[in-house]
Amino acid sequence: ICLSCLIREASTWLSCNHGLCNQCAALHCQEAEGQSLLLSTCVFCGAANDIPLHVKPSRAGVRILRLPGPVEEAREMANFLRSLRSALRSPLHYHFEMVIASGIGMFFALMLFCKHATVEDCIHHLPNLECTKASRWGLKFGGRLRFRHDELRTNGRRYPLASAKECQPTYFWPKARRDIVVEFDGDTPRRESPDMLLISLFYIEVEDSLCCQTYLPVLIRCRLPSGASLVDLLMRARQRNAQIHYSGQTSVLCPEDNWHDATKGKPFLRRIYLPVSWPSDIVDIKISGLGSATASLSNCPYQLEALADESPRNQSYACQGQVPFNQCSGSSKSGIVSIA
Repeated sequence: ICLSCLIREASTWLSCNHGLCNQCAALHCQEAEGQSLLLSTCVFCGAANDIPLHVKPSRAGVRILRLPGPVEEAREMANFLRSLRSALRSPLHYHFEMVIASGIGMFFALMLFCKHATVEDCIHHLPNLECTKASRWGLKFGGRLRFRHDELRTNGRRYPLASAKECQPTYFWPKARRDIVVEFDGDTPRRESPDMLLISLFYIEVEDSLCCQTYLPVLIRCRLPSGASLVDLLMRARQRNAQIHYSGQTSVLCPEDNWHDATKGKPFLRRIYLPVSWPSDIVDIKISGLGSATASLSNCPYQLEALADESPRNQSYACQGQVPFNQCSGSSKSGIVSIA
């Protein structure tokens, strides 16, 4: 249980082994970057913490990886994961919030998402794999391939068994939608899966209230933390001239300023301005050029009012003293509409 609120289930753990839920981790964090939150000291005991916490952004969708299969399919599953990792060119734990595994899939899920091992590490152990055995102390996959229950912690990424009721993402994130479900069904992932995973790395936030504005500032963020993986992704976007499409407009996904910020160790933050006329407007921002397809960002399309309700100021359109956009008159150069 979370030792901060004493209500929700703990999903991320600190150096002192005290656990926090996603909401409390986001509440107490000092810095945020991509999906990583930094908390210098434990809110319960005050001990120093040096473990980054991983929390799904509230405005991003859920990406699910399914790994069902018997031990006889271990080699095929390893090839499947290696092909997926090669296409994404960044660690798999950056690309999924939820892993649903059964059979030998539990071994790969534990190694890749709990231990942050590589696919090559998993392949090294293939000759020693046996059928999964569960006990009170943990899981055993043969020989010395044993995992205690306290090693199953994933710091924000959900790892239910395929038979558990927690397999539904709404169990953990009631309002979140699925971005993509990638399922092992052979030694090669479907062609569109890596493209969709790359596009779903990007999600949107509103940085202002939806209060009588003709243009709403929207931030496009990336779930990848700053570093080599983000720089590689943005370099590919620039090489392929990846574009964002919104409200009949098209612009470059990663302009020069964002590229220089990424190379200096800063997270990706792209600001655009959406023309708005009514709270029921639908926001659907798409990306082309990252892969073979054009697809919507994570959790899109979004109703404008719902998106603005989740802004940092948490102000809705219906606040007292506000009126619908088409009932406002006059405007200023800043794009703020004055009430007549």
